Amino acid sequence: MKSFEVKEHFLELRAHGMSFAQISAQAGVSKTTLIKWNREISQAIASLHASYQAKLMEKYRKMRLARLSNFAKSLDSALNELKTRNFSEVPLPELLVYIKRLSKS
Repeated sequence: MKSFEVKEHFLELRAHGMSFAQISAQAGVSKTTLIKWNREISQAIASLHASYQAKLMEKYRKMRLARLSNFAKSLDSALNELKTRNFSEVPLPELLVYIKRLSKS
């Protein structure tokens, strides 16, 4: 009988979506044995896979929030700088284009 560690390693690799052939080559266990183990612990594999997916989605969500926060800070800084500017030197056509762009936001 294979050791508990090998079976546990199989569980992790399978939960990450690795194929039986890849696991067999890496762990030195026959595909037949791996398929048997897969049937025995399919619920655990599915649960662990869902857990990995949830962690990945949370990491992605945090990255998006950080990017959004950085964008908001940059926009705020730009708008504050804009408030201090004098537009009397800007030619009328450019000023109208600028106003049109702002109105679309």
